[in-house]
Amino acid sequence: MQIRDLQEDVRGFFGRFLGSQGGSLGQRDAASNALFGFDQIVLVRSGSGTLLALDAVDGTVLWKAYVPGAKRFFIDAKGAQVKVLVEDGPLFSLVALDLATGAATGHATPLPFAVRQALPFELHHEEISKTGSDTREAMADSSVGLLLASDDASHSVYVQPDTHEARARAVAQAPDMYLFEVDAANGIVSGFALQPSMAAAPAAPLKANLLWTAPLAASRGRIVAVATPRPDETVDTSVRILGDHSLLLKHLNPHLLAIAVVGASSSAQAASTLRVHLLDSVSGRSLFEQSHQFAAEPVRMIVSENWVVYSYWNTKAKRTEMAAVTLYEGSVDKKDLNLWSTPDCAPGCLEATRSSFAMTHGARPIALRQTFVYPAGIRTLSATRTARGITQVDLLLGLHTGQIMSLSRHFLDPRRPTGKPSDSEKKEKLMQYHPHLPFINQKMISYNQTVSHVRGIVSSPTRLESTSLVFSYGVDLFFARATPSNAFDRLPDTFNTFALVSLIVGLTIGVTVVRYLLARGRLHAAWA
Repeated sequence: MQIRDLQEDVRGFFGRFLGSQGGSLGQRDAASNALFGFDQIVLVRSGSGTLLALDAVDGTVLWKAYVPGAKRFFIDAKGAQVKVLVEDGPLFSLVALDLATGAATGHATPLPFAVRQALPFELHHEEISKTGSDTREAMADSSVGLLLASDDASHSVYVQPDTHEARARAVAQAPDMYLFEVDAANGIVSGFALQPSMAAAPAAPLKANLLWTAPLAASRGRIVAVATPRPDETVDTSVRILGDHSLLLKHLNPHLLAIAVVGASSSAQAASTLRVHLLDSVSGRSLFEQSHQFAAEPVRMIVSENWVVYSYWNTKAKRTEMAAVTLYEGSVDKKDLNLWSTPDCAPGCLEATRSSFAMTHGARPIALRQTFVYPAGIRTLSATRTARGITQVDLLLGLHTGQIMSLSRHFLDPRRPTGKPSDSEKKEKLMQYHPHLPFINQKMISYNQTVSHVRGIVSSPTRLESTSLVFSYGVDLFFARATPSNAFDRLPDTFNTFALVSLIVGLTIGVTVVRYLLARGRLHAAWA
């Protein structure tokens, strides 16, 4: 896979160089967009049920399809299809659209049950590398099926497409699949495990068994925000290197579930209280709790790596506040990493990827937390994503003013010292704690544009590690490229490529001529 990427990069470089000398500006831009992975397609669904495919480069509508009652859609890259789950009152169906044209590829598939939850799973897969930026290409070589949980007392889970191969694949993956359900009105969270159905000839090959139930909200409380890690998130390292060369081991839990509950306060002075719960969605075990007095809606929340960041409205101070929580397994002293000792931590703690199963019966992770004040109202929270996770992660804030702002996570680090940073803390680039977060105009991704009523922000990686694609939706749609650590892996558009190549060619010719003259001089000297 890496050799193929290298070959494509070399061909793309020379094609881009030759095109930059003889092609038009549009042709050069198209070659760059294809080379760096900017030419992606944005698929959006309107409230009326219209699906639109937009060109990420210039926003051109490639195709649109009207699917009334469209509830969710899933992209099957290998099958070149968009699978749309349609709800029409008590009736549900699946509609397949061509990914290139938006045309229906067949008749709608009616579902003889009400769908409670839909979960994609890997139907076909070719065994290739899935590390780093190869993950997206590996997924492009896999086909996607759907697990549909029925809304009845039997908790049956059906498979689409309903074929023998799809059923066998779903049953084989069932031991590693778990579901959770949030009842926001009653404040109850439940976890389920999938297992094969015991019936002789079941219509549904799987069944969701209840594992645990957690009543998080009191009689007058309700769940206002839920956040989980992205399943395709790439983490560069599972440790954090400190200034004194010791290590902090990140708690990387793909089943981390963050829930915010707003309810009446037990204190007579505070009208409402915000309670934040971090759970393991497999075991239901509580990992962390935090309460905030005088806190009310709107509450926004995001989970990224071992970070949980959320915002809320402080009713007493009349301002927006943000809180950050980082989870760690423990620490390793700099002297503990040598040839004669083993770090005193859980088995597998230094592996690149972690599973929550190792923490099911272990101690709680170490939680570091801090609260800040932000000078603007926040409508939504998100984070940048890159191919390999090497670039620093920036938070993406959709503000009430209609702006999209980028905020470095360094400002929200709970380890910021309250006093003057020490030498080791300066090596980590830790700043002295200040309760007020800055409003940096240069980090405004939306520039002078106003994005009305932002409902969400989505980030996608490119082939350039430095660049992340950012798409926000609401009343308006907005798209931009973000470079949290600047464009360190790309030459600027004004770079003189012709002068560089001419210099290399000239030096090569000069070295060849000098070598020939030197050899000729030595030959004459030997015969003299």
